[in-house]
Amino acid sequence: MNTVYFMSSNTLLTLAGFISSGIGVLLPLAFIAVIATVVRRHRPDVTPLLLGAMSFECLISVVSYVTMFALPHVLTVSAPSIAGRSSYTEAYALSNVIFSVGHAAARILLLWGIVRLAQPPNR
Repeated sequence: MNTVYFMSSNTLLTLAGFISSGIGVLLPLAFIAVIATVVRRHRPDVTPLLLGAMSFECLISVVSYVTMFALPHVLTVSAPSIAGRSSYTEAYALSNVIFSVGHAAARILLLWGIVRLAQPPNR
């Protein structure tokens, strides 16, 4: 007799969030490793800009993940606030906007570095 075990939806969501967060942090770290080794060897003039962009991206990712996990513990989901909305909902919306702007800024820096990488070196 084969028994099929199903994960609860909470466990599945937790696992999916963990995998997504892990990939979201590991990918910028892989970029940092490539920039610090390959790009630094061939284009040391562009390396600081690219490393800065990816470090900022990594920092924003880590802080946003920590914030998303901490918000429910810091704010109560059902506590009323302005206009009947919960303080959690407002904080969640505000943090999403702030982190989206942070990610956009990091990616603009990355694009600037890629454009500089495509130009002839400044020697």
